[in-house]
Amino acid sequence: MTLLLIGPIGAGKTSIGSSLAQKLNLKFYEMDERIRYFTNHSQQSPVGESEWKECQLEISKDLSTQDDIVIACSGDIIENSLNLTYFQENSNNLEIIYLEADEKTLSDRIRKNNSELDQKTLAQKIQSLIEARQSLYQSWATLTIQTKSFSLDQVVNKILSHIKAN
Repeated sequence: MTLLLIGPIGAGKTSIGSSLAQKLNLKFYEMDERIRYFTNHSQQSPVGESEWKECQLEISKDLSTQDDIVIACSGDIIENSLNLTYFQENSNNLEIIYLEADEKTLSDRIRKNNSELDQKTLAQKIQSLIEARQSLYQSWATLTIQTKSFSLDQVVNKILSHIKAN
């Protein structure tokens, strides 16, 4: 089983993915962390866009050959269809779960971890990302869950119910 969690920054991919992996006894990977590790960059020393996308593609290719994993994908993974095509071609039991949230919810969650961010600028950036990626997230998803009104445990339980039903 391979579970890919997709969605914008602040949707809960890492928290939900970690909890899911633990409950299902699967390996958990956080894609952004792996990219920073393999490119020898930190959050304070960002990776260039082309290097990021190249590394993301290689990590997708590598992880797609593994079974029994949960991956918190980079928010932009859907911008290159080859990333997800690797998983479709190589995974026996693939679920792509879109964790959806509105701009205000995402902004509030991000600011909780970094209160120095300007609210208006952050809100505009998130809205722009949502507009650019929404249809791509929806087109790839085998399950969409609105995370705004649910706790982490409730979202995890919804995903577990979906998996058991399929």
